[in-house]
Amino acid sequence: MIIFVDEYLRSFYRKSGKNKPADAYRDTNPIMLSGWMMVLAVALHNLPEGFAVGAGFQSGTSVGITLSVAILLHDIPEGMAMAIPLRMGRIKPLKVFLITILSGIPMGIGAFFGAAFGSISDMFSAICLGTAGGAMLYVSLGELINESRTAYRGRFPLLGNLAGILTGALISVLG
Repeated sequence: MIIFVDEYLRSFYRKSGKNKPADAYRDTNPIMLSGWMMVLAVALHNLPEGFAVGAGFQSGTSVGITLSVAILLHDIPEGMAMAIPLRMGRIKPLKVFLITILSGIPMGIGAFFGAAFGSISDMFSAICLGTAGGAMLYVSLGELINESRTAYRGRFPLLGNLAGILTGALISVLG
């Protein structure tokens, strides 16, 4: 699904700048495209996160609160990952802020359904989380890493990617 959205956005940005001089920058700005892909991936990713929060509250208040705090901390860098490419794509700061806030709506929807249907099936939860993870992986590998290497020449993007991979591996081993 995310591949189809990616192709649609690419075709939209190719067509939109041809007759409008004000939009000409959009046609040549792959960073903005990466930002919109990140917004869509995070919005898709937020639905199963909300499902997990709702199911956590269904199993117990302390589980729900702990999960909510963990996801809140996790959402801070996600918001930054959406905002930075959109700002670099010359979208106004207030609009970027509103876009990142609106991308959290699916979490509320997921929390409602998680509380309502959280105990139905572990397989359903696994499919939701797998879909969200796949969307984030596609955008990270296909868009963000390539754009970071283009925007910031040198070893800084490589070091950041390696630090993120090693931190994820360490968390997996210790958790």
